[in-house]
Amino acid sequence: MLVVDVVRAGRGSEAGLPFVTSRDLWALRAIARSRLEASDPVGRALADKLERCLVLPPGAIASGVVTLGSRVVLGLGGRHTQERVLVGAEQDHLLPRLALPVATPLGTAVLGAVAGSSVAFRGSDGNVEEVRIIEVAGQPVAARQAATTDEEVCHAHA
Repeated sequence: MLVVDVVRAGRGSEAGLPFVTSRDLWALRAIARSRLEASDPVGRALADKLERCLVLPPGAIASGVVTLGSRVVLGLGGRHTQERVLVGAEQDHLLPRLALPVATPLGTAVLGAVAGSSVAFRGSDGNVEEVRIIEVAGQPVAARQAATTDEEVCHAHA
């Protein structure tokens, strides 16, 4: 894992490195650790991804990066699209049918990916599939950053 303080998301994507916020890192490590103890291959994949990711402070990550809590529009194998929210666990979301747990092959694959990119993953049937991140329609880190910036502007003009 490489911790980066000044790199804006986008530069590492050319090298194929996933991005993770420092805020999400602790939760993701706990999920990976619990899955590894159960000898789950998804836990191994998540742990491997965390080892090679670029860790960015929340304010430095671009809005087009898939983080925990991101609402993403995905294209699966060119067949269909779906909108999902990347979560730590299904029960972490009010609408479980929209939840995409990070501890699934698809969830681990899209974590840290950038809108417009495609990533391959091994599905539950063992076949390699490709998913395209069409859009990051909402990202909580970017939303908090925008709210903070708006608040600072309001206070500066008060």
